[in-house]
Amino acid sequence: MTRPVDGFVLEGFQLPFSNETLSDTLSTVTDILYDDKPRFINSLYKPIDIFTALECGVDIFDSSYALTATKKGCVLTYSSGSPTQQDSLSSEIEFEIDLNETVYSSDFLPPLPNCQCYTCTNFTRAYIHHLLVTNELLAGILLMTHNLSHIFTFFHNLRESLKTDQYSKFVSTYTNNSN
Repeated sequence: MTRPVDGFVLEGFQLPFSNETLSDTLSTVTDILYDDKPRFINSLYKPIDIFTALECGVDIFDSSYALTATKKGCVLTYSSGSPTQQDSLSSEIEFEIDLNETVYSSDFLPPLPNCQCYTCTNFTRAYIHHLLVTNELLAGILLMTHNLSHIFTFFHNLRESLKTDQYSKFVSTYTNNSN
């Protein structure tokens, strides 16, 4: 006898997996689930992992990475797929930068150059570093404002790429420098 459910929650994927292992494991799991029920997964943060899960049939993702990064004092820096941001990224930028580090005490760049969020258009890395080291509550607010905006922009652009048949092109912007 089967029990009716509204969807499926996929857990246990927060551990670091190789992309191949993640793909194999998710494919095995999603192949036995009903196709007409949504599949939710949390704790996948890297764009490449999100693409893998999407291609394996996962429908819904969480956005807890914004909170996780904020609590560590980090600003998200991976490409959100925004055309204005693409040119500003260098190969040295990974997924986040830790503004607690002393090097940012005199860095007067925005947290993420060319980002149009409130935090990036009004504050510098140095100022947020100061707020972090002095334990000011505003640090978390500014970081969370940017990090949520960043993640929401990424998922918005991901959805648009699917709607406009540009998914492959969207994914290719991550394959060279976001592993």
